[in-house]
Amino acid sequence: MPPEARLRGAALAIVSCALLAGAPAALAGEWEFSQRIRGGAYWTDNVTAAPEGEEDSDWIASLEPGLSLDYLGPRGNASLNYDAQALWYQDNDEFDDVFHQFFGNGQLIVTPDTLFLDGFARYGQANIDPAGRVAQGNIIQTGNLTDAAIYGASPWYTDRYGQWGEALARYTYQAVRYRNTDETTTSVQDSDSNIMFASLGSQSGAPGLSWRSSVNYQLTEYDLSPDFEYGEATQEFGYPVGLRTRGIVTVGMESDFIEDQSQGGFDEFFWTVGFSWEPNERESLSASAGERFYGNTYAFNWQRRAARGEVSVSYVEEATTSNLRLFGDGSDPIGGQPGLPTLDPAVFLSKRLSGSARYDLTRTRLTARLYGERREFVEADSRPDEDVAGLDLTADWDVAPRTRLDTLLRYEYRDFGGSRSSSDTYEVTLGVRRDITRTAFASFRVGHYRRDFETSGDYDINWASITFGMDFQ
Repeated sequence: MPPEARLRGAALAIVSCALLAGAPAALAGEWEFSQRIRGGAYWTDNVTAAPEGEEDSDWIASLEPGLSLDYLGPRGNASLNYDAQALWYQDNDEFDDVFHQFFGNGQLIVTPDTLFLDGFARYGQANIDPAGRVAQGNIIQTGNLTDAAIYGASPWYTDRYGQWGEALARYTYQAVRYRNTDETTTSVQDSDSNIMFASLGSQSGAPGLSWRSSVNYQLTEYDLSPDFEYGEATQEFGYPVGLRTRGIVTVGMESDFIEDQSQGGFDEFFWTVGFSWEPNERESLSASAGERFYGNTYAFNWQRRAARGEVSVSYVEEATTSNLRLFGDGSDPIGGQPGLPTLDPAVFLSKRLSGSARYDLTRTRLTARLYGERREFVEADSRPDEDVAGLDLTADWDVAPRTRLDTLLRYEYRDFGGSRSSSDTYEVTLGVRRDITRTAFASFRVGHYRRDFETSGDYDINWASITFGMDFQ
């Protein structure tokens, strides 16, 4: 990528981090600092995720110190979390290593209600190629891992203009860097992304005719591969067609990223027709259908909250890359998100369905998450389309005072297209945690992980762990 792109992004990130870190120090606010330490032992019967008949078992000792720093003040907030994971293998000391995980974000209120600055950074481990050997976490040595970092900043502005309109403008710089990458055939490349969005329209929730004009532009620059440039300009109109229901028509111009991923521009017309329905503050539903340059297009979103839980289902279509998708919404560990694409620079059209549900009982929390995605790659001649679908079920149960039982059931199907094999993955884990004192705890966990390929290379992993930990304020 051009040196000026690195300098521009690095300068913005440094300035943003300085503002986020320095501004709160000059303001009254609440600081909270905590430390933690975990130590324990793991056992597995397949430390390298080897095929059936080639397994090698091992014992692993672990030490995991960590710390957290949180700030909340009148002009901003910040949250920083760091953990280290040191691993020592009894029979395979060449695998001994120290891993680092970091997550931080913050917001500075430059001007109350109008001008803000967000900063973010994240570091951890991720699987490189999902078609190879994979496992969650760092205990299993698959030869298919990389350290991945994301950092950046996003200044944004919002305002209202009397009773007739409101505006939003946001710029985001995002960098992705890889290091300590295992040797694979996948081309893992650093990237710098510049994303700009601006909109002007009628106030949200205003009665009668609504309108909104918006422009979205994105440029992702890689070390070696062609840039990915995409632009979109839209005009939206809405009008009430019933009680709490609004019909919506959208027209616009966008880039044909399949014809040329580096071209950008606004040269292809698209349109959609849909509706939104908000019967109350706890439920919303929207859907649309239309046509873009690649064919028919659809979108759907439903959310409902209740006293004991919530449910949501959505379907979206968008042009993206693995570097833009790597960290999702920040709620999952890096590499811990099932369904992630291969970490290469390929641009693809994502058609993604996702859903989640949570139900809270007196002593139990039940959650479910489903996902399905079709990836239609720009390089269609050399890269076949891929399909992935999966389901996670979890249950957390307070079986007794200071004792919690948790379970996970996971299934995932992947079809890598062409000559690459499809696979089925099954995972079951069971854990129990006992709070010994107010700050100390012990936990015991067991799990089974199995992956069946269409051709060959199936493998099973059984594991168990015992952990002791303490939290200090």
